[in-house]
Amino acid sequence: SGGTSPYCALQTRALGSYTDTSPANFVTAWYSTTVNISSEKTYGADFEANYNATVLNNPLKLRTLVTWQPHIIIATPGLDTVDQGGAGYNANNLFPSPAFRATITADYQVANLDVAVLEQVRSSIRWTNDPSFVFSNAPIPPVAYTALNLTYQMPRKEWGDGEVFLNIQNLFNRQPTPLAGSQANANVGTFGGFALGDDPIGRYFTFGARLRF
Repeated sequence: SGGTSPYCALQTRALGSYTDTSPANFVTAWYSTTVNISSEKTYGADFEANYNATVLNNPLKLRTLVTWQPHIIIATPGLDTVDQGGAGYNANNLFPSPAFRATITADYQVANLDVAVLEQVRSSIRWTNDPSFVFSNAPIPPVAYTALNLTYQMPRKEWGDGEVFLNIQNLFNRQPTPLAGSQANANVGTFGGFALGDDPIGRYFTFGARLRF
């Protein structure tokens, strides 16, 4: 480039000239620096709603969290501009990004027993953000996972301040659809294999107790 490229400033030459291509004008030093050359643009909305009520003289709490992010535009010089919104694994460490996600909780307490239900939902995901790839399979379908938590507060006069609990994750044993982009590592449990947030373990239980004296 005859010294016109900004990368020329990242090297020092023996004779100080960028245009001198003789062996005597060898590079004596290289400099490494950070250059911000990429851009990422997105938009969306977050929604939260809370509702508290009394049902049959017992407290009920409802909460909903929703995230909508339809587009994530990533531009890098020398590479194709891609839209990661709603797409699966791709090159350059791009992770699945469903356009819609929601978390819904319901908590109901009867005397010393507290029952909490958690529902997590994501929208469908297309296989890749690369429009040059055509897949015969349908996009990764949407999925919802349910968790149940039961907590019993033990009477203080007998046990002190304590509780026992039972937690069940993935209550209905929903199995996620395997997801690996055409340009990404598909090793399950390491980089790819399933969308982030999906549960490949299946239904599992946790039982325990908490005591304070």
